[in-house]
Amino acid sequence: MHKIFFVLHFIIISFITFLFFGCKKGPTVISYGDPSIRAELAYYDQLDLPRAAVEVEGTELLPIATINNDTLELSGCNPEGEYMWESYFRGDVSTASDNEYELRVYHAGGEATATITMPGDFGITSPEEYDTITPSEDITISWNPSETAERYKLSISLGYNYGDTADPSFRRFYLDTILSDIATSLTIQKESVFPSEIDSIREGTGSLNIYAENGPQIGFSSEGNISGEGIGYFTAVNRRHVNFLIEDASN
Repeated sequence: MHKIFFVLHFIIISFITFLFFGCKKGPTVISYGDPSIRAELAYYDQLDLPRAAVEVEGTELLPIATINNDTLELSGCNPEGEYMWESYFRGDVSTASDNEYELRVYHAGGEATATITMPGDFGITSPEEYDTITPSEDITISWNPSETAERYKLSISLGYNYGDTADPSFRRFYLDTILSDIATSLTIQKESVFPSEIDSIREGTGSLNIYAENGPQIGFSSEGNISGEGIGYFTAVNRRHVNFLIEDASN
């Protein structure tokens, strides 16, 4: 009886030992899943070439990011290539004659891709560079359409002095808004910028940025445009910028 009990005890101990140690031979495989990718290709009016910024999160090893035939420079890690959970890439990209740009991210789990069209060139027609805006009139903003743009983002910032000349006060105004692809103008009511209780406006300055955009809106769209072994967003932005002045013509 004691012999049978000993044999059963040995079998049970051996089975438990196999479960805990026998199955753990060799390296442990960790699944990272598809990496998350956020990429933007921006062409600003003062740049000669489009500039790319790519963020890749969740790769087992350092990835490689390219747009068309240009390999982007890895930033955010030491020269020895120390692995980081988040990898950042920056770099200028050669201009494509057809405005088509293909993003490729190569990583240990495969390859993620996306293609985007850069919105066509356009121009701001009002206000023009260093035009003067007066408080007695609405601010009219207009621009030529950008070919293939899916939407426009408009950002205006201004500030002006008012009140006593010796000790003036200062007021700021900001506006950020998104407009449809068919929009080519926006009017800002003067009361929004220059309230009636403010008088004796002295002088001021402002800047206007209009972005023609393509691709999913990060923060607004749940559907990305990255395919293959990756998820996320690849957007293209063509920006135009002007500065303007503020002056009360009645002073």
